Amino acid sequence: AFHNAINRYGLALAEEGILPRALARVHPRHRSPYVAGIAQTVLGAAVVLAFAAAGADPYMQLLLWVNTPGMLALMVLQLLAAIAVPLYFRRRAHGEGALRTVVAPIAAAVLLTGAIALVVTHLDQFTGASTTVNTVLAAIVPAVLVLGLALGWWLRRSRPEVYAGFAAEPPADAAE
Repeated sequence: AFHNAINRYGLALAEEGILPRALARVHPRHRSPYVAGIAQTVLGAAVVLAFAAAGADPYMQLLLWVNTPGMLALMVLQLLAAIAVPLYFRRRAHGEGALRTVVAPIAAAVLLTGAIALVVTHLDQFTGASTTVNTVLAAIVPAVLVLGLALGWWLRRSRPEVYAGFAAEPPADAAE
């Protein structure tokens, strides 16, 4: 699932001009982001080889340390989406009821906040690592969020044409 998600994000970011254009190529028959998949596989292999060269345990260090920030980031993204739903529907006319647009997303946000707090405070139960390692693993998520916001700010100021294209439909030639 992570591999597929990373490939799709790589494709989208390449289509929007943030990553190299080559990553936006899709397979002519399967329509999959195969170039992004190859790049992600090479990067993954480099990480595995680096952990192996360092003599790290394949499960306790490689798997758990690499996946923990991803798991936390997914929870934070779900929290941000739950917060965004009522804000979005508050600004737009719609025919949806309050249960779907206010109550459920706010309940989800509260519960996700609690779940994230539990995960972060008991990260050692997931990783079996030291407090220092767990602090670094947990700090990666807000650090990447801040880095992403800074990149967005920089793109808005330095490359406004790229920034304006965020979440736009890809050009027709991107699928070729």
